Amino acid sequence: MKKTFKIALLRIFLVFLILFAAPLFDVDATYEDLFTYEISGNKCKIVSCDIFASGKVIIPDTINGAVVTSVGNSAFKNCSGISDIVLPETIEQIGSDAFNNCKNLVSINLPDSIASIGDSAFFKCVNLKEIVISKNVTIIPENAFYMCEKLKSADLPSGVKEIRKGAFKGCKSLDRVVLPEKLTEICDSGFSGCISLESIYLSSEIKNIGTDAFAECTALETVFYSGSSDLSEEFYVYSGNDELNNATWIFEHKHTALEGFRIFEATCTTDGYSELVCTCGFSERYDFVPSKGHNLSSFTVLVEPDCKNNGVMKMSCSGCDYYDLMTLPASSHKIIIDEAVPETCFENGKTEGSHCSVCGEVLISQDVLPALGHDYSEKIYDAEHLVSAATYTKGAVYRYSCVRCSAVSAKTHMGEKLILGKPKDIISASTENSITLRWSKVKDATGYGLYYYKPAEKKWKLYRKVSTNEFTFSSLPAGNVYSFAVRAYVVEDGKIIASPYYQIITEATRPAKPAKIAAVQNEKAIKVSWTPVKGATGYRVYGYNAKIQNWVVVKSSTKICSNITDNLKSGTYYKFAVRPYIDLGIKIVWCESYAEIISATKPLAPRMKATSLAGAIRFEWDAVGGADGYLIYGSSKPDSGFVRLKATKSLSATISGLKRNQTYYFKIYSAKKLYSSYVYSYASGIKAVKTR
Repeated sequence: MKKTFKIALLRIFLVFLILFAAPLFDVDATYEDLFTYEISGNKCKIVSCDIFASGKVIIPDTINGAVVTSVGNSAFKNCSGISDIVLPETIEQIGSDAFNNCKNLVSINLPDSIASIGDSAFFKCVNLKEIVISKNVTIIPENAFYMCEKLKSADLPSGVKEIRKGAFKGCKSLDRVVLPEKLTEICDSGFSGCISLESIYLSSEIKNIGTDAFAECTALETVFYSGSSDLSEEFYVYSGNDELNNATWIFEHKHTALEGFRIFEATCTTDGYSELVCTCGFSERYDFVPSKGHNLSSFTVLVEPDCKNNGVMKMSCSGCDYYDLMTLPASSHKIIIDEAVPETCFENGKTEGSHCSVCGEVLISQDVLPALGHDYSEKIYDAEHLVSAATYTKGAVYRYSCVRCSAVSAKTHMGEKLILGKPKDIISASTENSITLRWSKVKDATGYGLYYYKPAEKKWKLYRKVSTNEFTFSSLPAGNVYSFAVRAYVVEDGKIIASPYYQIITEATRPAKPAKIAAVQNEKAIKVSWTPVKGATGYRVYGYNAKIQNWVVVKSSTKICSNITDNLKSGTYYKFAVRPYIDLGIKIVWCESYAEIISATKPLAPRMKATSLAGAIRFEWDAVGGADGYLIYGSSKPDSGFVRLKATKSLSATISGLKRNQTYYFKIYSAKKLYSSYVYSYASGIKAVKTR
């Protein structure tokens, strides 16, 4: 069965800004190239790769539920754009010509799960610089690293018994190789043309060295042989090995002739150590000094924050060129209240508003309140003005004075009529997509006209006439602010008589909850961020208090879409919620629900002890509060090449299958389970341990 599976090539997205917790590993991330694969039962084989793939390629450990166990013949052949390949720890077999002519391949890991490598697997990978072959491999196949011109070193596992024809032929840069103790045969042209190879170590187990095995190894001067001079006659050297025969042979070599002493000082990122080097290339390191870590003691503000924009501060290390960037949060607006102007009989008024005195941004706009007009509702009771009662269509008997400004109507007998009042009270309630208005009834009113204010035209528009004193505006977008007015009218003698007065109210539909909420952690803090909500003028952040089993306010008001909670306990779960709101000045309109997230702070890094064993190392560490498990990573180098060796819930682990008398480097992480993934601690200090 064949299927096409889209696999990611990773690209660095590191712009750290105010993230107080960095990801556990620096990995690249984009998913672009296509693999072809075959699934048989529960096993999967990578068959081919898009010839245009480039950059770093990561092969997953499972595809569609099947475990990836092999890379097929010629699967990556001629993929010249690939620079790095990461194989999963489930790979058991690499086929013939699998990476043939990947001419820009610089590095590839070979997990210990690999038991066999096919012929010409890395044929003409001319930029491959180093290789550590998995410990279960016993045969280096024919032409495996043929013409890998930049390959400088090759670490062969202790179980290798045979190096087949042309395995390292033409590796011009290969200057160091320690052949395993169990090696019995080097086939024809095995190291032919390795012009940089100055010395080799052979154990007494060697039986045959094939034709031209070391031909053209012009720099070869010394052969370190663990057997005696008599025992050397027990293996056969075929023709074409003049360079080997003419070299100086050192018999009964025991890795004890230490030729030099070097001291390497600790830096911000690497441990210091002392090193003794054997004449055959074997080295021993001790007196390790932990790396100093970066001292971010110099601070420079690159961009000052203001009301609208965050600032940026550069934190530089005093010991090296490393620096980090931190976001300085934007400052809050300095709010100035624009006082309301009451409307009069003659002039319009304004609602209360506000603006920022620093940047000038209008925070709450002032709406126009239409002039009230005269309210001729106060009768003048005297003989001169008494005639008869007025109606809404017929002139009044009495002259009237305005109750607000004491003006007197001059035309009582010329058709002055009764005037409808306005609702004395108006209240509102809203949801995300509706606003409901209720108002007090106006005496004699037949119905009411509902108006809305249209800012683009700076005018009030009639929306609908209703006969009740309640109405719901529906199908409105969430998070919008509206101004409404209610105006009474009466029908008398077939005519519609409208009140000259409006009752105005400002209301908003409730904002929606954030569409997405995320969290980033470190050991003492969690930063919660969320997507902006349309119309929201601010957000309130809550944290769940397990003791009282209720939410408590963490941040009562913030205008930026993030919040950092610090002074937290490491390795502990925390639950947060965000609720948007719209501040109308006279009231706050809240979102109807919360956006919630559960996160956890990073657990502390374990402190481990190591005990050297024969071909193995045992580690022990104290339990870390809140941790659900631990991961051990190791490398043969102090500052690169680390791979995961062990994942365990125990407080100890033994890493076996190592070379004897070899120095390795280890670091350990603790992990806390969060849903289907984990929150990892920072790495412990790198520990160098030498096997016995």
